[in-house]
Amino acid sequence: MDAGQFESCRLNRAGFRDYLEARKAGGQLPPPVESSAGAPAEPGLWRKAANFTAAALKQAPLFAEALWTGDEAAAFRSAEEIERIAAICAACPLFNGEVCTHKHCGCAISADRSAWLSKLAWRSQRCPDDPPRWGAGEIPTPEVEGPKSKIQNPPVATTRHLLYHVYAPPGSDVWRKNVRQLVRRIELFNGRRCVAIATGPGLVSPAEVRAAFREGRAPSPAEREIEFLEIPNSPCLRERATFEALMERVASTEPGGATFYAHAKGGATIGDATGVMFWRNLMYRALLDDFERVRAALAGAPIVGTHRLGFRVVYPDALASSDWHFSGAFFWFRNADVFGRDWRSALAPSGWGVEAWPGRLFPISQSRCLTMEDPVNPYDPTTYAEGDRVADDDGPGASIALKLEIGGGAKPRGEGYLNVDKCATADVRIDFDAAEFRLPFDDDSVLGVCSSHCLEHVLQLRRLLREIVRVCRVGAMIELRLPHWNSSMAMCHDHVQTIAEPQIEHWCESAVEYWLGAGNPKRLRLTATDYVAGGSFAEAKQLFPHLSDTQIMRFIPDACHEIQFVLHVVAAEPLAEGQPGNR
Repeated sequence: MDAGQFESCRLNRAGFRDYLEARKAGGQLPPPVESSAGAPAEPGLWRKAANFTAAALKQAPLFAEALWTGDEAAAFRSAEEIERIAAICAACPLFNGEVCTHKHCGCAISADRSAWLSKLAWRSQRCPDDPPRWGAGEIPTPEVEGPKSKIQNPPVATTRHLLYHVYAPPGSDVWRKNVRQLVRRIELFNGRRCVAIATGPGLVSPAEVRAAFREGRAPSPAEREIEFLEIPNSPCLRERATFEALMERVASTEPGGATFYAHAKGGATIGDATGVMFWRNLMYRALLDDFERVRAALAGAPIVGTHRLGFRVVYPDALASSDWHFSGAFFWFRNADVFGRDWRSALAPSGWGVEAWPGRLFPISQSRCLTMEDPVNPYDPTTYAEGDRVADDDGPGASIALKLEIGGGAKPRGEGYLNVDKCATADVRIDFDAAEFRLPFDDDSVLGVCSSHCLEHVLQLRRLLREIVRVCRVGAMIELRLPHWNSSMAMCHDHVQTIAEPQIEHWCESAVEYWLGAGNPKRLRLTATDYVAGGSFAEAKQLFPHLSDTQIMRFIPDACHEIQFVLHVVAAEPLAEGQPGNR
């Protein structure tokens, strides 16, 4: 590229990308020359003021976090990062020698300005160009042949560690499918490779799990380098039970260290098996197959994952919450950023503690999502585009999760649910009106319960509810579909009761001991309520245009066909080690 071509590229935003590619290729480039067309015009004073105000408002929560915690890194970039960004801006065609001339910027570009005043230092900010030049790790400072610049990128992920949790129930081969996905990519990890095996009665032996990491492969030094930890399984804490022990193996603030955390996903879930297969395989592919993309993301943020949900969540056992999370809990993190702070304090004593951990340790602005931002339902196979539907050669595999349908009748739900009813076609025959009936399942053995238009027929509803809670683990989900109390359907001759929103509130809040029994270590928590429109809904909407759809379905007769409730079984008190929970 000669001087004229270089100058043309410098003044052309599309050509600037060609210039960067030439620099990456190591071509010899002349110094930039002044343009005869003049420098780009910068935004006016009012525009600059508006841009700065908008940026300050976005940065304000991070300012507050830095003041509250005393951790400046929560709000401000390091001096090295600022230097790198200033170098990128200085090479940009929108920079006129003093300020960025983008209409949404107008920021003075200098690597030595006060962090409190320079937008370059604010972690909430990114380049307003499209695509952005900095702020999300897309374009690191390229290296060029010749004399080295004093501005250098800090090393990113030069040492790559692996932390992996395996829960191996004998009734499912899903854990083996996970191990195969990992082993075929094991050479990516040039640091420590640590695998925690959950042990205990009824689980595959640790020796069999170790053998799975060698399955179909000749023994090699790489495989012998895997460090296996055998840790007793905790049904309540799940992968949280092994997380701290794994983390201690790679605890170091040495620059350049990065760690990938994952677990054998899908062996004990009530979700759709095909959806879970697409989900886990996409996470392995996105986070391990294109590592240069991961490295670029880690250059701009301390933690990187997929399937990021950017809103506050209370997890099913009600013992953990976070402002955002990576659904599925597969992620990379920079060791120096994690182990340089109190990472243990962000671990909740919950079966979902690992999934909640990134969102309790870092604000969402310090995370990056490589694919599936805010997925509607990761368990739903239709959520995934055709190119993201990566199937296992031998199918999705079966989950060991025990799921019950109460009163499925002659047309049960299927999908792995056992139909518990008194009809001849039921999987488990029980008469819910019989004296002292008991569900023939162990305490804390069920992960999911559903029931459609059954509970309104049951005289002994209180006993049935206690039995459901007894057999369910903490974290189990209960889905109920019932006729709306204000519909004609609720008045059928064989209905013995109606169940409305206040009744559910009694179960969960105001009459817990009556419904579930005094001293019961478990409770119910209502997590969702939905209304299904009935035959009179359209007419009612015309008659009452000032009412919302929900108001119409709640209060106008026959405007609502049925009401759907989703509840979760939660612990009455925080779980201790050894108490049952959802695995």
